Amino acid sequence: MVILMFIVIINMQKYSSKILLAMLALAMGLNFLSVTRAHQKDFGFKREEVLRVEDRQVFIMSQKYLQQGRHDVVPTENHEMAFAQFPVIVAPERLPYVLAINPSIIASQKGAK
Repeated sequence: MVILMFIVIINMQKYSSKILLAMLALAMGLNFLSVTRAHQKDFGFKREEVLRVEDRQVFIMSQKYLQQGRHDVVPTENHEMAFAQFPVIVAPERLPYVLAINPSIIASQKGAK
């Protein structure tokens, strides 16, 4: 996204100065160094090895789903399914801090009308 922003700025400038180009190059270089430093511990590993446990499980599920040639929807309670390569229905989770309305109260209110 940052690189796209630099490309747009360079293209929008009618007369781009050498100082602007030098500063953009410096910013891109610092951005590259930042990303490299942040992911330095992950270099040399396969992409599956650097995933979290939850993401690794989704990756394995995706591989199995695609290898089997399935086309159905997979129900799951895991809410960490953003990168699944198959259709998913995530079951709602009842958290202790969510206020739930008692269905009997709703039924009694409908009967009173």
